[in-house]
Amino acid sequence: MKIPNLLFTIRKSSQSGFTLIEVLIYVLFLTLFLGGSIGIAYNILKNSQDNRTKIAIEEEGNFLLKKISWVVNDTDTITVPSSDTLLVNKFETLSDNPVVVNLSGGVVNIKRGSNPAKPLNDSLFVVSNLNFELINTGPISTDILKASFYINGKKFSLTRYVR
Repeated sequence: MKIPNLLFTIRKSSQSGFTLIEVLIYVLFLTLFLGGSIGIAYNILKNSQDNRTKIAIEEEGNFLLKKISWVVNDTDTITVPSSDTLLVNKFETLSDNPVVVNLSGGVVNIKRGSNPAKPLNDSLFVVSNLNFELINTGPISTDILKASFYINGKKFSLTRYVR
């Protein structure tokens, strides 16, 4: 008769599942995956918003430069009474003379004749350091108008030759 060895008997277990260590490892992997995914999604959204803001600032600055350029077109006289004010008499709109462009409280305004001043920039953007400089090059040559300003810290400038 054979005596069973009790030390080396293998028992078949009817229990199935994960051990605690396996569960902790899976939770760790899941946490790393979700954390990385959320971090990547956050960066994508933040960069997208930053790019939209930069584009909007660029569009606003270009719009103001084009408006200032339009004011300078077909001018009879141009004066700069102060560094942040441009006063123009235009040939084409004699009834709306003078056209005044100035900065007031972060907003660039345009005033045509006796009409009320209208803002040129959106209130979401703060314009600062609007500066007009009229350089007289002599009686025969053309004058040079330089305009510069900042929108939310980005500089925009225009050099325009005036006849």
